[in-house]
Amino acid sequence: MWAEEQTWESLDMPGRHPTEYGTWHYKQPRLLKDWDSVEKSIGSQIDKHELFSSILIATSLIGMNNDLADAQNADGLAQMALYYFTIYGSVAMTMRYSSRFSDKDVGNRIMWSVYQFCLLSQVLGISSQNPILFAVGSAAIYLWVGLSFWLRIAIKVRRARPYACYCLVTSLVLAAICSVRCFAQGNIVCLVLLAGIMLVSILCEPVFNLASWCLEDDEDDHPRLDLPINTVYIQNRFNSLYMVTIATTVTKGGLNYPGTTNHPGLVCIGIVCVGLLALSVQAALFHVAPVSLKRHAVQVSQTRGMIFIAVHPFTMFCMALLGGTMSMLLKSVGQDGPQARTAFSKTVCCCAAAVFWLSVAVVHNLHAPRTDPRIRHLRKVKTAFTLAAFAASIVPLVYTGMTDLCMFLYITAVFLTEAFLHLLVNVVSDRIRMIKPETSELKLHYKSGVALV
Repeated sequence: MWAEEQTWESLDMPGRHPTEYGTWHYKQPRLLKDWDSVEKSIGSQIDKHELFSSILIATSLIGMNNDLADAQNADGLAQMALYYFTIYGSVAMTMRYSSRFSDKDVGNRIMWSVYQFCLLSQVLGISSQNPILFAVGSAAIYLWVGLSFWLRIAIKVRRARPYACYCLVTSLVLAAICSVRCFAQGNIVCLVLLAGIMLVSILCEPVFNLASWCLEDDEDDHPRLDLPINTVYIQNRFNSLYMVTIATTVTKGGLNYPGTTNHPGLVCIGIVCVGLLALSVQAALFHVAPVSLKRHAVQVSQTRGMIFIAVHPFTMFCMALLGGTMSMLLKSVGQDGPQARTAFSKTVCCCAAAVFWLSVAVVHNLHAPRTDPRIRHLRKVKTAFTLAAFAASIVPLVYTGMTDLCMFLYITAVFLTEAFLHLLVNVVSDRIRMIKPETSELKLHYKSGVALV
């Protein structure tokens, strides 16, 4: 399915064959593809160690939501954001590596195994509510990523040396920022570290691309410094992170046994709503995905690709917040009944839902549209529906008299309605495309099959 067994070559190691997990040979690192072979399919190249790290990330999200439920204040939210973006920053550094240099040899397995051990220390720091342990694990994980993943590439792969050295320095800077937490505590320190980690991690790729554009010669056919990304890897890795987030944080709100609450009937209704919400979130992500690889934002242009990659952590964070706050609302309803009101949970839930829909609208418009002129306008219709969901999500912030139960039902209804509207647009698109055009101009755009706008 992912063309894992096909033969592919690189400048550093011609005639290489990707192997499955039974081979324990050491191989020299190499670039997966360069600009002269950017169209060549090499599959996702996602290592099983990366899938296991996704499980650890999902476990850390559960611990973050538990801490937020205990605090229920702005300081707790800032602490959760610091934990999240620190972990995601290291994941982003490894995704930059895997999307260009991933392999299945013993060297990569050793690097991933140590990485997972450091990631586990971060998870333990969150679950034990020990910020120093988390800071030590975070500094260690960035040091390891820089001195193993990127230093190895900088030494062995001459073509990628500038980019690898840049990522090595970025990893060391992030390690230095995380180590500050070992010596200084407090809310101000937390906010400063959060801002530093977000800026360095998210702006890492755009800054390098901007510098490479400035240094490139207009006469060059291909960029000399920048390296192409494996789009299949990015798409599948992002989707796997989305799915584990839905499975662990969004559905976690439904893990409340009604018999242990004061209002079991309301809790049962809430559990059904959580299930519908999880399905609606998954449908929203599915509806904005491109219908083919060539229309993916990363394939369309470097600018769109950078925006697409930069939006992903915020979408995932909103999903985690949405699941955590829905769990808090359900717990409040089960304990205090239909008149319960918790201002913090409602505010965070509304903001998370609104930013989620805004990110969905942005991602949808980053991908290239269908070429069939008969359905191009439906893309704007779907965007309008998404922005309407964004506006609807912030209504409870204006009308503050809404109870937790009403808030729970309202947010679920918004997500479910949006999922059905997107589905309706897709059905209309399919019906239009199934009608064979009569004019010769439209026949050029006609193709049979499913069409997602």
